[in-house]
Amino acid sequence: MNLPTLSQLLSPFPVDAFTRQFDNRAPVVLRPVISTPLDLPRLDAFVAERGLRWPTIHLESAAGAVHPDGYSEPVAWGRGQAAYLVDVGALRAGLERGERVVLAELQRHHGPTALLLRAYEQCTHMRGSATAVLAPAEAEPRTPPVLAEHQYLLQCHGTRHCTVTGPDGEAEDFELVVGCVLYVPPGHQVSTAPLRGPSLSLDMRLRPIRVRDLAAAELRSIPRDRLRASVPVGLGQDPTTLATRWSELVNQLLDDVDHQETLEALVDRYVQTRLPLLRGQLKASTQSIRVDTAVRRRPVVMYRIVDKGDSVDLRFHGKTISFPRGTDEVVQYMASSERWTPADLENVPPEHQLAIVKRLVAEGFCELV
Repeated sequence: MNLPTLSQLLSPFPVDAFTRQFDNRAPVVLRPVISTPLDLPRLDAFVAERGLRWPTIHLESAAGAVHPDGYSEPVAWGRGQAAYLVDVGALRAGLERGERVVLAELQRHHGPTALLLRAYEQCTHMRGSATAVLAPAEAEPRTPPVLAEHQYLLQCHGTRHCTVTGPDGEAEDFELVVGCVLYVPPGHQVSTAPLRGPSLSLDMRLRPIRVRDLAAAELRSIPRDRLRASVPVGLGQDPTTLATRWSELVNQLLDDVDHQETLEALVDRYVQTRLPLLRGQLKASTQSIRVDTAVRRRPVVMYRIVDKGDSVDLRFHGKTISFPRGTDEVVQYMASSERWTPADLENVPPEHQLAIVKRLVAEGFCELV
């Protein structure tokens, strides 16, 4: 499964139309032109093949989480520690009672879900998580708490009825069929219930950069000696004078702050701290690379190209590879081309072409096509 583009994820709405009309404003049903990462047979095989433990997989009823004693068995490991292995048969019995099977943080265990979530993360620069919910038709509505996060509810099997309530109390009903995604903006409450048979859904949450994150980053960029300076004597005697003088002090502190640099630093920290998906990376060092070997950037790699003046930095997943000054076009070509070979790096001396490609493959930025 290749990473879809933002226009595919927001289909049928053009990106600018979605951003203008719905993003952070109102719920809407999206119809992505990508296949769902899960269905009932693949979910059953996934659970059967993995020794999943509580609370990674657990049961929920209308009243909340079901106690794990009824569907898990403790297995001792280490000194005084135990893991709670889940009984798949007990999960099926819970479904028959109208309870839901919930797989939290599914992107940590299921590759296709991780790829889909990474696509959203790359396009929006938000941190995400995914939860799979398998519910019978008899299940009561599931109402996650109101969060300051963007939610994308993807229907993988069956049909689901969703009610979204906005901050003003206005409610809107949606019916999701397989392949549809319901976008729920922050501050909206959503309740979901299956219709006409079992429902398998993937609920993704994306956490954006918050205003307080920006404010904290700008405060960190102010020299400490300025933050430790005392306010003028008598500042608190008159509330009106206090408000005016404090406003002047804040403006003075922020005068020298580079807002663009602060935003760049936040995005860079986000990209550098994301966990990489490096399938097949252990085999990279054993593969032969020649001047005509076709390579490409790994589709799941999140990266940034930063011109430092005296060098060009390629940053990805906590790593930084520096290239000489003036090579920004070469680095951009290696990162954006769908398929290329070491010999295609025309502006790079032949003796360095193979070394660069081998380094990029070894670090996990590139893979052999």
